[in-house]
Amino acid sequence: MPMGMGSAASSKSALAGPKRTIPAVAIAPRVAAKPISKATSRPAAAPGHRASNATPPKKQDSIGNHQGTTVTNQQMEELTNQVMDMRINLEGLEKERDFYFAKLRDIEILCQDADETEPQPIVQKILDILYATEDGFAPPDELTPPDQEEY
Repeated sequence: MPMGMGSAASSKSALAGPKRTIPAVAIAPRVAAKPISKATSRPAAAPGHRASNATPPKKQDSIGNHQGTTVTNQQMEELTNQVMDMRINLEGLEKERDFYFAKLRDIEILCQDADETEPQPIVQKILDILYATEDGFAPPDELTPPDQEEY
C-alpha cells in the first residue's frame, strides 16, 4: 500500500496499548435560540463604528455589577484632566524647590568659605539659620560614598 494510505493505522500493532473508551453521555438536542426582544433585526454596524444610540457596556468587578460604580466617559475625562493639572503643578513646584535649594546651597558655600577665612558674627548667624531644624525633624545621616555601598 502506498505511503499515507493508512495501512499502519488499520493494522493491529503489538505496540498499541489497550483501547480506551469514553462512556457515552446523553447529549440533549440543541434548540434554536430565539431573540428576546421583539424589535426588528438591524443590519450589523461596520467594525469599529458604534451606533450613536447604543449605551456603553457596564464594567463589572469580581463581585458583580454595583449600582452607582460605573464611571462615564465625561467623568473619566474630567479626572484625567485633573491628574494632568496636578502633574503640571507638581513639575512647577519641583522646579521652584530646586531653584531655591540651589540658591541656599550657594549661600551655604559662601558662608563656609567666609567662616574659614575670617569668622564674622553675621556669617555664623546665617549658618545657624541654614542648619536649624524643626522640632521632631532629624537631619539625614551622612550618606556613604557610592564606592562603599552595602549590599
